[in-house]
Amino acid sequence: MSRESLSTPTRVFFVALLLTAGLADESEDIALKPVDLKKDGFDVTLQVLPSGRGVLMEFYAAWCPACKHFQPHYDKVAEYFHGTPRPKPEVYVARVDCATEGALCTLYNIGHYPTLKFGRPADFEVSKGGKLEDYSGVRAEKEIIEWVGKLQSTAYDFDPNREAQAFQQAAPVAKKEEDAPKLPQRVDLNDIESSTILSFRYIVEMGDGLSGLEKRQALKDWLDLLSRSHPLNRCAQGAKNALDSLPKIWPPDAPGASAVALGQIKICGDGVSLKEWGSCRGSRETSRGYTCGLWLLLHSLAARSSPPETVGAFWMAAVKQFVEQFFQCSECSQHFGAMAAEEAAAAVTTKRDAVLWAWHAHNIVNKRVADEEFKDHSGDPFFPKVQWPPPELCPLCRAPSVTAGATAGKASTEAEPEWNEDEVYRFMVRYYGDAGEKAEAASVAYFGGRKGLSSKVDKARRHGYTIAKVGGIALVALAVYVLARSAGSGRKGASIL
Repeated sequence: MSRESLSTPTRVFFVALLLTAGLADESEDIALKPVDLKKDGFDVTLQVLPSGRGVLMEFYAAWCPACKHFQPHYDKVAEYFHGTPRPKPEVYVARVDCATEGALCTLYNIGHYPTLKFGRPADFEVSKGGKLEDYSGVRAEKEIIEWVGKLQSTAYDFDPNREAQAFQQAAPVAKKEEDAPKLPQRVDLNDIESSTILSFRYIVEMGDGLSGLEKRQALKDWLDLLSRSHPLNRCAQGAKNALDSLPKIWPPDAPGASAVALGQIKICGDGVSLKEWGSCRGSRETSRGYTCGLWLLLHSLAARSSPPETVGAFWMAAVKQFVEQFFQCSECSQHFGAMAAEEAAAAVTTKRDAVLWAWHAHNIVNKRVADEEFKDHSGDPFFPKVQWPPPELCPLCRAPSVTAGATAGKASTEAEPEWNEDEVYRFMVRYYGDAGEKAEAASVAYFGGRKGLSSKVDKARRHGYTIAKVGGIALVALAVYVLARSAGSGRKGASIL
C-alpha cells in the first residue's frame, strides 16, 4: 500500500499510534521514581543536566536484602526531589544496579550495598576525578534529604507527616494453596552452580577493591574450600585451577590482584553459563535468587567437607572471611560477622559442628528477615521465611506438636521449635551432602514444575502491564483518529503528513 493511498484519518491514526507509543516509553523517565542508569548512556545522561544540578546516586544490587528494605525510603527521596514544584536547588535522583552493571560500579570502587554518593554531574566523570560525597547516616528519607541540604547550604522544607511521606509497600497478594510450590526433595545443583559463578564474578568486579593481605587470604581460602568440597566436579576443578594460578595473578607481595587475569578464570569451566534459577527463583523478580543460592552453596560445602574430625574450623574461617570481604550487602555482612564472632562459632571444629552452625545461623537470619518482611511487606508471598527444615521434609527433626517460623500474613513470633539435632544433622548431610553429578539431571527434572509456576507468575505480571500500556495507546490513537475523520469530512483536501 502506497503512502498516497492512505486516507488522512488513517495516516493520522498511525502517527498517533507511534507518538503515543513513544510517550508511553518516556512516561517511565518522568515518573517520580529514581532514574535507573546503565553504563551505556550513563555519561550522556549526566552531561545533559545543568552543570550546577545536584546528583544523588544509589549503587545497589537487586539481590541485596538491605537494598530491598531501603528501596521504599529512597523512592520517597526521589518523589520529593522530582515532585512538582521541584525543591530548589534541584536534585537529580538516580540509581545503578551493580548486579547487572558491575563494570560501571567498579569505576566508583563500590565496597558495599547500598552506597549513596552525591555530587555535580561533572563529579561523576571518572576521568575528571570529581569529588563525590558518601552518605554514612541513617537510611531514611528525612535524614538523607537533610544531608543533601547541608551539602548545598540549604534546608529543604521536607515534613514526612505533613506531606504523607511515610511509605509502606503494598501487602503481598495472598497465595492460594494450589499455587504453593512443591518442597524440593534435594538441593538444586543448578542453583549452586549459578551462585558459585556469581560469587566469583562479584569478587572480580570489585576491581581496585581487591587489595590487601586480608582479601588475598580470604580469596585463597574460599577457592581452597570450593576445590575441596564443591558438589560439582567442574566447579571444584575450576576453583583448584584458580587457586594454582593465584601466586601469579596475585603474588603475596603485590598490593592487589590483576582483575583482568582474575576475570579470565572460568570458575565452573569453559562454556558454562548462568542458568535460570530453579528452586531459588522467586515469584518476584527481585526476590530470592543469589542469596538463596549462596546459602545452598554454604550448606553443601559444610555437608561435603572432610576430614570430618577437623574440617569444621577451616570451613568456619573460610566462610567467615568470604562474607566479611566479598559479600557486599553491608547489613547482611555485619549480622553474619556478629554471629561468627560468638563463642559458638569459635567452638566449630568438626564437620558436624559446621553443618549445625550453618543450619542454626540460617534459621536466625530467616527469623530476623521474616520479622522485617512482615513489617514492610517486602517478602515473597510464595516463599515466607520459615525455620528449616519444615516438618514435611524432616518430621523427626522437631517435636511434632510444635510449628515454627513465619507463615503468610503472620509474624515469626512463635516459639522456637524443639529440635532433635541428631536428626537435623542427618537430614542436612543427606539433603545437601549426598548431591553430586548424578543428581543434576534429577534436579533439573524435579524443579521444572517450580520454574513453570514462576513463569506463570512472571507472565501474568508482564501480561497485565502490556495490556494496560497497549490499551492506553490504542484509546489515545482512536480518539485522534475519530477527530481527524470528523475534520476530514469538511476538509477533504487537508493533509497532515
